[in-house]
Amino acid sequence: MSEKYSLKKDFNLQCIPEQYEYIADEIGLDNFFKLCKICGGSALYIPKPDFIKRKIRNKQIVKEFDGVNYKGLSKKYNITEAHVRRIVNEELFSKK
Repeated sequence: MSEKYSLKKDFNLQCIPEQYEYIADEIGLDNFFKLCKICGGSALYIPKPDFIKRKIRNKQIVKEFDGVNYKGLSKKYNITEAHVRRIVNEELFSKK
């Protein structure tokens, strides 16, 4: 005979494996449960905030690029001119 239970009502911190409790504490039980439904059972890589910041910075560099302002962008974003060229080339010329 199966017992009745409510997943939403009965879900609490004690249901979560200890190594994941810090995530549930940080994002809340509802969001942790959503994460379980979306990604449960799979290996998940979550990028560091720096990765996301770089993506945003690179899009801004490409947006501000006027065809010749490599030096100005390198100074503004504190990166080398070669890095600016690489960012611009990857964004503008790798999309076909």
